[in-house]
Amino acid sequence: MANKEATFTIPLRKEVLKGSIFKKTNKAVSGVRKFIEKHMKSENVKIGKELNDELWKNGIRNPPTKVKVTALKTEDGKVIVEKFGVKIEVDKPKKKKVEGDTPMDKIKQALEEKKEEKAAKKTEEKPAAEVKAKPAPVKKVTPKPAEPKRAEVKPAVEVKKPAEKKDLKPKVTEEKPKKEVQ
Repeated sequence: MANKEATFTIPLRKEVLKGSIFKKTNKAVSGVRKFIEKHMKSENVKIGKELNDELWKNGIRNPPTKVKVTALKTEDGKVIVEKFGVKIEVDKPKKKKVEGDTPMDKIKQALEEKKEEKAAKKTEEKPAAEVKAKPAPVKKVTPKPAEPKRAEVKPAVEVKKPAEKKDLKPKVTEEKPKKEVQ
C-alpha cells in the first residue's frame, strides 16, 4: 500500500461551540482529530507543528472557524496532518539500540574489564622468591588526656531513707491443739 495523501477544509465552528470559553481551542484540536479519523479511517492521528500553531495563534478562547489541511496516511496506518502548503516529513523508523552503543554502556563495560583485571591479579600466584613477609602495619596509638580527678562531694545534711513499710496487721496463725499422751 502506498502513502495516501488528501487535502481537506475542516469546519470547526460547530465543534468549538460545544466547549466552554476556556476550552474552545482544545475542542478545535479534538475536532480536527475526529474529522481526520473519520475521513482517513485511522485511529492513529498526529497533528503537525504548523497546524498546531495555526489553531493556537489566537489563544485558547478564539480558534479559527475552519482550517485547510493536508493529510498523509503512511503504510503502517499512521496519519500525519499538517497545514495546507507545508511539506509533511514522514519519520523514518528508528534504529533499535544495540547494547554497548551508548556512552554510558561503554563506561560500564570499561569498569567491568578493570574489575576483572584486578581480580585476575589477586588470584594469580606469585613465585616463592617474590613473596616476602610484610611486617604488620604499626598503628599509632595516641594516649587520651587524663581526666582530672573529682573529689567526692558529701552532702551537708544526710537524707534518711524512709524505712520499709511494716505490715500493720498481725499475722494470725492457727495452732493445732496438742494431743495429750496418757
